[in-house]
Amino acid sequence: MKKIASDLIPIVEEHCKNLLQETSGVFTVVLATADGFDIASASIRGTDPAKIAAMSSSMMSICSAAADETHLGSTNGMTITSDKGLLYSTHIEINGLNYILCVIADSSVIQAQVIYRCNDLSKRLKFL
Repeated sequence: MKKIASDLIPIVEEHCKNLLQETSGVFTVVLATADGFDIASASIRGTDPAKIAAMSSSMMSICSAAADETHLGSTNGMTITSDKGLLYSTHIEINGLNYILCVIADSSVIQAQVIYRCNDLSKRLKFL
């Protein structure tokens, strides 16, 4: 599988840090390959980016299968909400390659703000 160029990883990590710092309630951001390997991350908690990447990849695959089965079209993202916060994962493209961006936040986060910030980041990273 083709991967992001190694010289772009620090740039992507900086974008992950910015999303984390600029979005109240967010405590982890992970960029992963579609097959579940972490590429870049930022966290203010002891979250393991490798585990988040693997888990997000598996869950996005299940969501894609469910969307196909129910004729909902292609999957753009997935949100899991709980009493302690949320996990949001979305597909993004960087230089023609597909990745998964995963954001984890506490219950103080505004879900729409997370989705907006992820969409904005996706646009910024698309043509690195």
